[in-house]
Amino acid sequence: MKIVTGSVILLVAFLVTGAVAQVSDGDVVLVANGPLPNLLGVHAVPHGGGSHTTLFGTFAFTGVGGLAAAPGNNGILFTCLPFTVAGGTVHILHLDRSAVVSTLFVLPGAFRFVPTTIVDQRGDLLLLNNSPDAVEGGIYRWSPASKTLTTLANDLPGASAMTEDLLTGELIVGTVTGDVYRIARSGQVVSIHRGALPAFVNLRGKFDSHLADSSVLAAWGALLRYNPRTGVTTTLPPLIPGGSAVGLDYNPIHGDHYVTQSTHLWQCNISAGRGVQLWWYFPQPHVYPSDVVTWGSRMLTGAGIPTPGAIYRIRLVIPSEPGRPYLAGASLGTLRGIPTTAGRIPLDPDVLLVLSRTNPAIFRGFSGLLDTTGSATLTLAIPPVRALRGLRFFVAALTYGPAGVRRITEPLGVLVE
Repeated sequence: MKIVTGSVILLVAFLVTGAVAQVSDGDVVLVANGPLPNLLGVHAVPHGGGSHTTLFGTFAFTGVGGLAAAPGNNGILFTCLPFTVAGGTVHILHLDRSAVVSTLFVLPGAFRFVPTTIVDQRGDLLLLNNSPDAVEGGIYRWSPASKTLTTLANDLPGASAMTEDLLTGELIVGTVTGDVYRIARSGQVVSIHRGALPAFVNLRGKFDSHLADSSVLAAWGALLRYNPRTGVTTTLPPLIPGGSAVGLDYNPIHGDHYVTQSTHLWQCNISAGRGVQLWWYFPQPHVYPSDVVTWGSRMLTGAGIPTPGAIYRIRLVIPSEPGRPYLAGASLGTLRGIPTTAGRIPLDPDVLLVLSRTNPAIFRGFSGLLDTTGSATLTLAIPPVRALRGLRFFVAALTYGPAGVRRITEPLGVLVE
């Protein structure tokens, strides 16, 4: 594994075993803090279980969090702190599909811990800063293109988990006190639901908004379901023994969820109410899996700002499907979906879906062949109509062959700004 970074610490102090080539799309990748020699470990476990692969291990960093699938389906992102006597500032690291670990950005000293990273519709990173300080705790936007960091929303002390509301595109943030904030893309707080979740002292929690009914799944000690429209929170039937669920991710390739709990990794079917243990992390004290992500789960990544009159590009990347024919579409909803033998296409059969398949002047590149890397570019020529501002729609794609549908992407929610 190669290391490319501006950080001397990362360059001179790391331990690596395994190989990224052994990881398949749909496998789970988890990050964990542990004792020496590896304070930070990145490990992969096959979907369905099997021997794990250590992708990256280092004693130079600790305090890992904010795990996310990287833009362009190119590996993973995570945040961590240098392990030094004097402490250090939060780094954003990238482990790509070529087994290269690099430092993308070193955050300012006001960042204490980043529990959640979201890649938004522009391709920017939205970082949740967990801090007890009202000024520092909040959401920050980092642009990979300009390498700039801006404040999106602050006055969110103890912010611990964040996700995008599937239906509206607004951001949902939970705090250690159990309050849930709804925040517009502009950064304005739309509403606060006090005590919607149990208060807890563990700073690690995780939200996911890929349930078919648009509710939010929360790894909040127990597994909870929060309905953003009604504010009702329910506890799911126990899928895993005990509590302490901290990591959570939806697997769009296989349609289930991964959950970390204490020293265990679980594969859960939420609708069927089943949980299967995939891995018992090294049976030694002080090893804490903190987050999980599905390898290959960001098949669609937006780039640019979708505004009336703009050209908005979406990168489709499915490395396991080079040269395959693909179809893409857009719809106004994603809850009904379209069932197929390969899974559910997350697009509703509505007027926009018909338009996206019959109007190539607006929906460009929505069919064709993926290139040798499994990539294609979809282009939306958004009409110059101001009334389109605030429109929320969804884009998804699939590959197919003689036997039918092969791979279905996750939905990309787009809000015209």
